[in-house]
Amino acid sequence: MESDDPLAPEPGTLDRLSSAWGNEAWTPHVEFLQRVLDNAVRASGPIVECGAGISTLILGVVSQVRGLHVTTLEEDPQWAESVRNCLSRHGIDSVSVVHAPLRSYDDYEWYSLPSEPLPERISLAVCDGPSGRAPGARYGLVPTLLSRLGAGTVLLLDDAERPSEREFIPRWSALLGASPERVRPGHEPSPEYEFAVWRLPNDFILGPPSGPRIAPATA
Repeated sequence: MESDDPLAPEPGTLDRLSSAWGNEAWTPHVEFLQRVLDNAVRASGPIVECGAGISTLILGVVSQVRGLHVTTLEEDPQWAESVRNCLSRHGIDSVSVVHAPLRSYDDYEWYSLPSEPLPERISLAVCDGPSGRAPGARYGLVPTLLSRLGAGTVLLLDDAERPSEREFIPRWSALLGASPERVRPGHEPSPEYEFAVWRLPNDFILGPPSGPRIAPATA
C-alpha cells in the first residue's frame, strides 16, 4: 500500500540508496538512516549534523521540501567538498556543509565552530562524527551545543556500541537530564551494532552550568 506522505520512501529505497552511495565502511546502518529520515520529517526547526555523508543527502531532501535548514560539520575538507558537489547535482540548497577542523576543548576534541552562527535552537541533532580517532570522539556535541538544545530536541547517536561512545553516553544523559532509547537491530552486517536516541521532554529547561533541570510540575 502506498503512503500518502510524499516524503515516505518506497520500501527498500534506503537500502538501495545505501548500496549506491558506495562508501560502505563509513555508511550508517539503514535503520539509523530511517530514524534520521523519520525525525527530519517531524523536525520543527533547524537541524545540525556532525559528519557529512549519505545522511546529509537524506536530510537535504527532507529539508528542501519542508523549508528547513541543515548545518553539517565535517572535519575533512575534501570530503566536505565532495558532499557539497553531490547536493548541488541534486539541486539541494537547504544544507550548509561546513569544513570545521577539530580543535581542543580542554578534555576532548571537537569541531571548530563556524564563523556563520549556528542556530540558536536546534530541533534535531544527528551525530555520526567526528571520527573515532579524535580524543573524546563525539562527546563534544552536547557540552559544546547544550545551550542550543531545548524542549523537544531529538539527538541521534550512531555507533553507540563502541567503547568510546559507551563511555560518554551516561555523561550525555546527565547533562541532558534524559535517558536514551538504545536500538540494536541485531542482524548483519554487525549483530553488535547499536545507536541511541534522546528526546528532550517538553518541560525541559536548561539549568545552571552543572547541568539542565526539568521544570517543576504545575498544578
